[in-house]
Amino acid sequence: MRIIRTHVINNIVNKYHFKRYLEIGVSLFDNFNKINIPYKVSVDPGDYAKYDYNVTSDEFFANNKETFDCIFLDGLHEGKQIYRDIKNALKVLEPNGVIIIHDVNAITRNHTIRESPSLALGKGSFTGDVYQGFCKAKKELKDWSCFSVNITTGCGIITQNPLLKNIQNAYKENMDWDYFNAHRTELLQLISYSEYKELLK
Repeated sequence: MRIIRTHVINNIVNKYHFKRYLEIGVSLFDNFNKINIPYKVSVDPGDYAKYDYNVTSDEFFANNKETFDCIFLDGLHEGKQIYRDIKNALKVLEPNGVIIIHDVNAITRNHTIRESPSLALGKGSFTGDVYQGFCKAKKELKDWSCFSVNITTGCGIITQNPLLKNIQNAYKENMDWDYFNAHRTELLQLISYSEYKELLK
């Protein structure tokens, strides 16, 4: 079975019996509809489908009054935007809730380039520099569990639950692709999916 983001999210939702879920960047609902949780909110500025909130993440967070147990960020794949989404998500996260960030582990430099010819040929999907935003937040949230599950293009996990001690010594502001690629395991604190499931036992 190919492990994808949906498995990572449902594992943690089931572990903590979460009730309230927010997804930023829903697109065609291929992930959203598979999350097993009683209450879900969809946010996307696109015109692909009908969302609960057809606005940008900035607009949503500026007006939102709700709180959530689990927040999945898969919106604009730019480091500065993801960092801002994380900071805004932290403000509406229930105590011991979890933020999950998709695409933190860009596989190749081409995955970070929106107009890459290889992606146009169907050789992967655009991840942008999401790693920049996640790694910056990880550096700041020293007392939180901040790590990444090494599946497809990666899922970053942020939670106050003491799942895994936050260890990071390699971060530097505005790191380029080569630096990230050389230090990705440490920067993202990558663990395997099986190790992730062990943490949730």
